[in-house]
Amino acid sequence: LERRLERASTHWMKFGNTCYSFVTSRKNWSDSKQFCESRGGQLPIISSEEEQIFLSSFPNSIWLGVTDEEQEGVWKLVDGTNATTFYWRRGQPDNAGQKENCAQISKWFNGLNNWNDLPCSIKLFFICEKILK
Repeated sequence: LERRLERASTHWMKFGNTCYSFVTSRKNWSDSKQFCESRGGQLPIISSEEEQIFLSSFPNSIWLGVTDEEQEGVWKLVDGTNATTFYWRRGQPDNAGQKENCAQISKWFNGLNNWNDLPCSIKLFFICEKILK
């Protein structure tokens, strides 16, 4: 069933200069990243307030293309560059239990600043993005 749902997620929605595909299965951060890359995309990199609002409108918490797995407190994007735009909820990232190295948009938090750090092993829904050139 999960395989069928993944195949069904080939529809892309355009927003600005980016196309997005909501994946209808849950995966950990690494598997989500790999899934998007295997389809020519990546986990989302938020580059504007409009994009943050757009991605926050989806009904589930989702993984973002941001991690500090390499070095604690240094948040990098999936393209390898340092992250410069953040929408962390107040008090986040907190690296609870010294194990929270991946970023998500959390449905538990209202408002524009709804990012939270989580253990990368948690299985969440995710969105793949393709930037149009």
